[in-house]
Amino acid sequence: MIDRFKIPVALTIIAVSFIAFGIYHTINKNNRNSVKFIEDETIASKSATIVVHVAGAVLNPGVYDLAPQTRVGEAIEKAGGFANNADKVKVDKILNLAQILNDGAKIYIPSLGEEITQLTQEIIINPDINSISINNASKTDLMNLTGIGEVRADKIINNRPYGSLSELVEKKIISQSVYNEIKDKISL
Repeated sequence: MIDRFKIPVALTIIAVSFIAFGIYHTINKNNRNSVKFIEDETIASKSATIVVHVAGAVLNPGVYDLAPQTRVGEAIEKAGGFANNADKVKVDKILNLAQILNDGAKIYIPSLGEEITQLTQEIIINPDINSISINNASKTDLMNLTGIGEVRADKIINNRPYGSLSELVEKKIISQSVYNEIKDKISL
């Protein structure tokens, strides 16, 4: 009679062990995936920055890592804001504080009494005149490039990220002739 009770008890212990092992394995698997996800997200957020040079009459001129879609005004704030000698009248006339910056942009704030040359004015009016980031630019910005229409802009966006500018030609997104026309106006 005792042996008859041992078998069901043994089977119950085995079944409970399997259930406990399954629950333990599921919890550990979910924790490992969560940690991996957080690590991947951290890596992605580090690479999702633009670098902008803020110079001239600001409190802390320098090079700053900023989030994509940062506006000129936000970059100036990051540099400590306008210095006391900033020519705010000229800035108000020629600088668009709402403009979205691209990677590699330079913002220059003139000082009171400073003569504005043509080159300085181009930097102030269009801080990212020198390049449009193929990894961060909006569709509209890409379409402002010679030879880039809606279809090519979509192809550029859909094939991001790029490790080099030449990948545009290597991946057959644009022709060599279009690349030659825009290569000095684009950046990563």
